[in-house]
Amino acid sequence: MGRFLKRATRTTKIDLRFCISLHRGMQCKYLNRGAAYLALVLIATLTQGCLRTETVAAYGAAAGIWDLEQILGPNQTANENTVLPARLNLQFSGPTQVQANTRCLSLTARNTAPYPWFRLEQTRMSRPSGCVASRDDASTMALLQSRTEVEVSGPFLILRAQDRTEMVFTQEIRGDAQ
Repeated sequence: MGRFLKRATRTTKIDLRFCISLHRGMQCKYLNRGAAYLALVLIATLTQGCLRTETVAAYGAAAGIWDLEQILGPNQTANENTVLPARLNLQFSGPTQVQANTRCLSLTARNTAPYPWFRLEQTRMSRPSGCVASRDDASTMALLQSRTEVEVSGPFLILRAQDRTEMVFTQEIRGDAQ
């Protein structure tokens, strides 16, 4: 029985080589199972920071729901009143998940662009039954999808397009938050 255990441990040895370059040549050693496991855990730990998503959600946008307050043209200031085509709520529900809602349209998409860039991919639109989406809802969603840059500054989230128009959102304040 003792021989069987020795043979079993020899055959289950993980075949990982650890090679060290020496002055006169290469010297390689096999790692045992414990050392191989430790090496894999160490590699996974060191690369964990590299796998973190660097989207806008990691920079404060995932903190709540954002309401569209203004749409500014390239030559407009924040003091000028703009008429919003439709009410729009925006939420970053995960590292890459984006949800947008107007009165009668819902959009679900992924934003995988690193901050400060913004690009909606894999978009899916839906409409509740019995609700007729207006042109304003559709144009607001089209505006959202044309944004290419994002900025989070305190209670404001600003989405910009290449034509320098901006969609300014404010963070929704909930009644239970004090």
